[in-house]
Amino acid sequence: MKQSKLEMMKSDAYYAYLELCNAIKEVPRKEIYESINNCDELDKLEEIISLIEKEHSDFEKKNRSV
Repeated sequence: MKQSKLEMMKSDAYYAYLELCNAIKEVPRKEIYESINNCDELDKLEEIISLIEKEHSDFEKKNRSV
């Protein structure tokens, strides 16, 4: 069964969020999971993924310099 573009983007968002949580040693929050799950617009999912990846990148940069 082929996944839709929306479902693939949601999977990418979940993965990016879990990677961030792992890096910052934080338990994933239900409200963020629900935001991803309830999103039905590709543009908004792309924005969510971009924000998560930026936060992860900023965290990694900050911790490398410490």
